[in-house]
Amino acid sequence: MVNVFDVASYILRAVGGEISTMKLQKLCYYAQAWHLARQGKPLFQEDFLRWEDGPVCRELFNVHRGRFAIMEGDIPKGYASAAQFTEEELYEIHAAMENYGKYGGAELSKMTHAEDPWKNSVRNEVITKEEIKNYYFDRWGEDCDDGEPELILTHEDIERSLKEAENGKIYESAEELLRDLHGHAGI
Repeated sequence: MVNVFDVASYILRAVGGEISTMKLQKLCYYAQAWHLARQGKPLFQEDFLRWEDGPVCRELFNVHRGRFAIMEGDIPKGYASAAQFTEEELYEIHAAMENYGKYGGAELSKMTHAEDPWKNSVRNEVITKEEIKNYYFDRWGEDCDDGEPELILTHEDIERSLKEAENGKIYESAEELLRDLHGHAGI
């Protein structure tokens, strides 16, 4: 299983290297939410806490404490590369980036404040993965196919995608990833 630093590093590479720490926190949160709702299991094990500015992962916060922006090089070395992500994980990360990446950190914080996982949790306490999963499954349920991922790619497609990720290929969107894979698969 990947960790929050793997997801954060991937997001930083995908957006061009630097974003606000608040935005990175919220994109990691929404990637976790998409994965919980659509796959029925966590993308990573680290938890999010209910802080004043919305959900925050303490482990990631410890890396960027006191900074407004963070770059890929600020994530500790020695963590997994994108090649260790599954096709489903990459898809959910891109889905989160595509749907929420256009917003700034403050806007994303306001969005999380309007959602039940943050509203129903206690300040400085863990927002449970079960709460996140249930809320976003109910919200995005029609897209979740009862929690079962739709098999839209062949094993060869996935292998090629992971090889490209290992070689530094970063997709701008989930659609671009699927178009590229389907184009190579002749679908």
